[in-house]
Amino acid sequence: QRRIITRDGRSLRYDMLVIAIGAHPDREGHSDAVLTYHDGRDGPDYRLLLHQLREGHINSVAFVKPPGPSWPLPLYDLALLTAADCAAHERSEVDLSLITPEAQPLAIFGGSASSAIRGLLAGRGVTLHTSSYGTPGRPGWLDIMPGDHAVRVDRIVTEPRLVGPRLRGIPSGRDGFIHTDAHGRLAGLDGVFAAGDATAFPIKQGGLAAQQADAVAEAI
Repeated sequence: QRRIITRDGRSLRYDMLVIAIGAHPDREGHSDAVLTYHDGRDGPDYRLLLHQLREGHINSVAFVKPPGPSWPLPLYDLALLTAADCAAHERSEVDLSLITPEAQPLAIFGGSASSAIRGLLAGRGVTLHTSSYGTPGRPGWLDIMPGDHAVRVDRIVTEPRLVGPRLRGIPSGRDGFIHTDAHGRLAGLDGVFAAGDATAFPIKQGGLAAQQADAVAEAI
């Protein structure tokens, strides 16, 4: 009927509908040894971690990308910036590692990007584990699979795993994300489009979302 119902109960008619309401973090556990970095609101906690590194209270940090959709770029930024901060404070002996399920770092951006980020990580002394999953194990250890081995870490930095909006009347996948074609169209729903983090595109990032919105606008 080309009608949507808003959360507050209003009924709105539309000729074309563009869904761009984003994703949200899944429920996550809390631990003193694990810092889940969402955005700038976690800045004070991260500054405390950097202070502990500078003072020698922490000597190893693992940056762990969770399986499934997430915002991956900040995790790489944090690893590189942390390495630079340690070097600036003569703490180059700190053990930093990045664990990701990706076959190559930021593989979806292509081979050139993967090679560049791999070189940056190696140059800053960040050990990279690809095609790997990191799970907190016994206190002070991180279990890495496959391979069934563990590494000693003082702190783990990760990011929230994301889930989609799961809108009533809109087909979505297991994680709630909306499947579209290359122009943002939803199959079987005439005049309905989606763009941004709510879609099933595996990389969630503002610049890419804006490009998806451009594609939708052009199609409309």
